[in-house]
Amino acid sequence: AVRAFQDGIAIERYLWHVRRILAALGRRCTFILQQAGERVHAPVGAFYLFPDFTPFMAQLAHRGITNSVAFCETLLRDTGVAVLPGTAFQRPAEELTARLAYVDFDGAKALAASELFPLDQDLPEDFISNVQYKFIDDKANEISKGTGQLILKILPDKFDVYQNYPNPFNAETIIRYDLPKSEDVSIKIYDIIGREIYSVLYKKQKPGKNSFIWKGNSNIGGLVSSGMYFLQISAGKELKRMKMILLK
Repeated sequence: AVRAFQDGIAIERYLWHVRRILAALGRRCTFILQQAGERVHAPVGAFYLFPDFTPFMAQLAHRGITNSVAFCETLLRDTGVAVLPGTAFQRPAEELTARLAYVDFDGAKALAASELFPLDQDLPEDFISNVQYKFIDDKANEISKGTGQLILKILPDKFDVYQNYPNPFNAETIIRYDLPKSEDVSIKIYDIIGREIYSVLYKKQKPGKNSFIWKGNSNIGGLVSSGMYFLQISAGKELKRMKMILLK
């Protein structure tokens, strides 16, 4: 952070790294919890999420755990892990939730790793991390523990398009989109009076995190003038639109 605040461009780059690091961690945590049968939604622009353990209510009731507060107290006593109950954050009382914050990681190493990849890319989908793990039984007895590599390929669960960055832009802008399955992807850009000025088609693009860079060029060659432009991306039967501003 000290390094980032030395000039304006650096802080923007630093914040962009922070956002995609937290996004990668959020996707990873969400994937692991969902694979374990938890109810949880991926966070949006945050460093925490609220896993819902209600599907395990019957098993937990056998241990006297009937609400979020009792769940967090038992977790602290049995494992030493401190989390806050969801009710402390206005989550519904009928949920058995806890707030899970993913802030206990080496930020300097994460930033150094993120800086290896261009800012127009998300962190790799093949997310590799050294993790410590511990398995315990239903009586909190330790069964096994160790350190190993966790390799996950995390695919989006829906088609989504993110606001281009930067916006407004000068020379070029990055358009990122999520593709949950292989589809023909059509990208079209229109000017303010509705004329199509640029288009590209990707046949059977692979699912995952994708990006496209527009350099302000047109189909007939040359660069377009400053102004507002409209982006349209379609994948299969789904379609998304957004505004972009080019300033020279």
